[in-house]
Amino acid sequence: MKIPIILFAEKDKLLAIKVATKLQFKALQWETQKFANSETLVRIPESIRSKKVYIFFSTISPINESFFELFVAIDAINRCLPNSITLIAPFLGYGRQEQKTNFREPISTALIAHLLEATGINKIVTIDPHAPSSIGFYRIPLEIVSFQKHLLIHVFRAHLENYVLAFPDFQAQKKAQKWSKLLQKKTVIFSKMRTGINQIEMKLLFGNPQNKNVILVDDMIDTGSTICQAIKFLRSLGARNIYVLATHGIFSGDALENLAQLHKEGHLTKVVISDSYPSFFHSKYSFLEIVSLADLLAALLGSDNDGTSFSSIFKNVDQELIKLANEK
Repeated sequence: MKIPIILFAEKDKLLAIKVATKLQFKALQWETQKFANSETLVRIPESIRSKKVYIFFSTISPINESFFELFVAIDAINRCLPNSITLIAPFLGYGRQEQKTNFREPISTALIAHLLEATGINKIVTIDPHAPSSIGFYRIPLEIVSFQKHLLIHVFRAHLENYVLAFPDFQAQKKAQKWSKLLQKKTVIFSKMRTGINQIEMKLLFGNPQNKNVILVDDMIDTGSTICQAIKFLRSLGARNIYVLATHGIFSGDALENLAQLHKEGHLTKVVISDSYPSFFHSKYSFLEIVSLADLLAALLGSDNDGTSFSSIFKNVDQELIKLANEK
């Protein structure tokens, strides 16, 4: 049997090699060059003919350049005649533009779906997109995987007591109900009304965080405005320690500095993220903890390579969550 290939760019090297090592797949980094006029050239370092290829690639800032490197890389891979191509995109950009919010605007999430289809890849696996309903834009298989329960397990292992789960978005109501039923715990839901780009106002819809430790769950932290306002809002309602769980730590602009200030003032206890968005400055912030996607992605790729179902992987996660919740 031919050994599957994991192909990746320099920025995705750490996560890709972790997964390849766990599975004993072959890891290959493609070569990227920039011409003087900023055109991108990608070269695959060796033959991948007739092999199963997994591309590891998160679309990070500058995101438009990142996407074009991905498109060029896929074209290069296609011309190497592999057996199949699966894109593993822990963070897939343009996920927040899944609908028009005003006249004469694009639906960029749909455009990205069409562009990825046009490259000729066979399948996509992505982690906690902002709008899971965007799966409807794709005519090729798109596997949407959640990592938020893994982050919750990480927090539970610190023996947190007297807590509630909080969701800063009414759209998360269904998830809140499922988690509440699974864990037999109360939830807090509040809405965020956008008053401008990256500007919001908060309103409590359900639950009471007073005198409770709060686990605040969201899909990403970009500028941090939502999370910072949510932390202040919860503290104003009497919340005690606040733990933030977010799959994607983008941290644009002053996001980390603003969170660090809230931590210094005693409003924020901890932020737990995944390594979906490659970065090298996290270690300087003591309140920030990173849980690697490597084990989950290795399990998913192993299952995909063997042609078995993903469902048993997540059944085990639910069982561990229930066990930890019952220990509280």
